[in-house]
Amino acid sequence: TQMKACWINWTGLEKRVVLHDALGYPFALDLRGKMVAIQRKGRIMTKELQSFLQIGERLRAQAILSDYLALIRRRSMFGIANKDGSFMNNFALTEEGRVFQLDIGSFYRTEENPSYSFFQTVTPVSRWLMLLDQPLGVWYDQQVACICQELIEAELQALERTQ
Repeated sequence: TQMKACWINWTGLEKRVVLHDALGYPFALDLRGKMVAIQRKGRIMTKELQSFLQIGERLRAQAILSDYLALIRRRSMFGIANKDGSFMNNFALTEEGRVFQLDIGSFYRTEENPSYSFFQTVTPVSRWLMLLDQPLGVWYDQQVACICQELIEAELQALERTQ
């Protein structure tokens, strides 16, 4: 499989790079002492969802949302949280249609229960979907409830094993 993103430690490499924005304007960056993540460009998830809904492709929209929920579930199970509610431009699709997160700058390690971390992350999407397409929002909330229930059951089982 191809690498989707990589971390670069600039030690021993060129310390200064020039990046160009979409309009061609140059931006010089001093990278000494910084870690940088480089990843492929993706199609913004929310724009893709809107496009599929406009052409009546509800099942494609549900598939994207299912992949998004699976990503957040996996991340929550590893104790990785993200309180950044700005999901509108932070998630994208690969060429293969898989969801990935573009902005990883606000990740942090948490001791919170995975169910709490999961619910906290996916709730803003629920609010947005209810405004965009209520039936899809209801479907999404049902998926969220099922995953939360699974996570809570796993948390209770883990708690019972420690006692």
